[in-house]
Amino acid sequence: MQIGFIGAGFMGYGIASNLLKAGHSLRVIANRKRENIERLVRHGAAEAKGYGELLAGAEAVVSCVGTAEQIEAVVNRAEPHLDKNLLWIDCTTSKPQTAIKLHRRLEKFKVDFMDAPVTRGPKDAEAGRLVSFVGADQSVYEEARPLIACYSESVVRIGPVGSALQVKLLNNFITMGQVALVVEAIQAAARADIDPRTLYAILSRGAANSGTLQKMVPPALEGDYTGHAFSLGNGAKDVRYGMELFADSETGKIMTEALARYYSLQLDKHPRDSLLSELLVPEKH
Repeated sequence: MQIGFIGAGFMGYGIASNLLKAGHSLRVIANRKRENIERLVRHGAAEAKGYGELLAGAEAVVSCVGTAEQIEAVVNRAEPHLDKNLLWIDCTTSKPQTAIKLHRRLEKFKVDFMDAPVTRGPKDAEAGRLVSFVGADQSVYEEARPLIACYSESVVRIGPVGSALQVKLLNNFITMGQVALVVEAIQAAARADIDPRTLYAILSRGAANSGTLQKMVPPALEGDYTGHAFSLGNGAKDVRYGMELFADSETGKIMTEALARYYSLQLDKHPRDSLLSELLVPEKH
């Protein structure tokens, strides 16, 4: 299948490389960094100089950008070049309402836009082990599933367009909450001169254990702060996007507002592209 690929970044590179490995014909377009584009070209992708070239003859588009605003900007640039009967698989962690709006907007071109966000990290993306959630009509999902399976260990249809992003934001609400708890516990232990290895051993054996704990802490104990390879800026953005899901819950609003405040403070102290694991770097006293 001829695919136009947009967003070969942190996660997108692995998604694109697995589409190539599966035998699909890929055209890619440069955004901010050329390194991944050049790697993909070396593995058989073609580089498009503009959206007209990217989408000429395309049967599908796969996008993986950073924000709801960015995917809207991409659609704005792509719209004049869209052909009928095109699948658009958007892996961006965007806003559910943005996905619904873009789906309705592109229907007039007979373009099936769906939200298909992913979980896990860049290494999993390269290994084809992502978990994909899909928001689409059943028939569109069935058509898109073989493509999504090229880079996913698991593919689950949640419901109509927008529903997959709701699940992704709920998933990230829990994950970002766990990150905050792990960071504060480890930093508190350091301030109290508690051996972090002892604390980790205890946490690992009880109800405090989690995938987040295991991803972040063991590497950090060895001085490696790349275990949770997800940026602080993206995490804070996902918390903000998820807040509207709790608008009708007093207790839910308390939790999301506290998380939003927490990550706002972290962004005051750390660059947006800091990895979440870097929040575990020992504080200076």
